[in-house]
Amino acid sequence: MQLYENWYRGQPDSYFLSGEDCVVMVWHDSGRWSDVPCNYHLAYTCKKGTSHCGPPPKVRNASIFGKTRQRYETNAVVRYHCSEGFQQRLNPLVRCLPGGQWERPQILCIPEGGEVMQNLDMLSQTDSNFSAAENEIEATEETPQFRDIKF
Repeated sequence: MQLYENWYRGQPDSYFLSGEDCVVMVWHDSGRWSDVPCNYHLAYTCKKGTSHCGPPPKVRNASIFGKTRQRYETNAVVRYHCSEGFQQRLNPLVRCLPGGQWERPQILCIPEGGEVMQNLDMLSQTDSNFSAAENEIEATEETPQFRDIKF
């Protein structure tokens, strides 16, 4: 992997003690970069948010289209699809919300060929669909050990 940098001499310098976490490209200085505070109101060509989400939530019998990433920018949207042998019900999209949390998935993946109403009754709570996937993840995590502490 190669790293490309085009900083102006002495940059980045974090001149303002509050931090300079944004970058400007100064066209009249051969496009060299300078760090600036993010509250500067300047035109931009690209902008990277300060909050992000990790991988999207797991959903029973579903996966996302494309390769799962470790980082998604705020307002990124991913689409789920049901595993083979399952039919999709409800909205397959989730969005990365400001603050780094995903919307709760609404998608349900119902076995094909079965009674739809029976399966919807079984999975009528979207929370239970999502919680089941959460429980599978939690089951793999180590349980903390507590000692009997007396005061």
